[in-house]
Amino acid sequence: MIEMKKTLFYPLWKADELENRLHSFELEGWRLKSITYSCVFNFVKSKPKNSDYIITYDMAKDRTQCMYEYEQMLLTDHSANKIQTKFTAFDVFRVTGKNREYNDLKNYRRSYFKHVLFQHMLISAIFLIIGICLIFAAILQQASGSVILLTCIYIFISALNFSYRMYGYIKQVLKDKAN
Repeated sequence: MIEMKKTLFYPLWKADELENRLHSFELEGWRLKSITYSCVFNFVKSKPKNSDYIITYDMAKDRTQCMYEYEQMLLTDHSANKIQTKFTAFDVFRVTGKNREYNDLKNYRRSYFKHVLFQHMLISAIFLIIGICLIFAAILQQASGSVILLTCIYIFISALNFSYRMYGYIKQVLKDKAN
């Protein structure tokens, strides 16, 4: 059995692109076997098939009933196979059946992703605010240069993270408005 490992990084707001990429691998004869660490995709050589891939996501401690129902619907109504995942934040389903009408799922998923990305943006904003408070406290306490430097590094990393999360949220909002 011929296997291939591929590192693919797709942020949450590009789930549709990842689904299309996995579909094209399937058409080329590379069937997705498993995913590790959200970016290491393991494929096996197989007969080319016209299979769709659907990604679902559940934010930690936010197991929504609707997303769970859609996952069950994929397994039962659409004859989907759940791909083995390890240390991932999302689930991937391969659909090989004839019923491939999942517009409701994709519409719900788009709005749910917007909610998740907004939560991620807020959490990263909290870290940024904490960093700003720390730098003010360090300056007022006349802390050493190394403490101020470390705090500035923390603020820089927090600002980058916040910017990345905000960019993703904006991309998802624009995608949601377009559909």
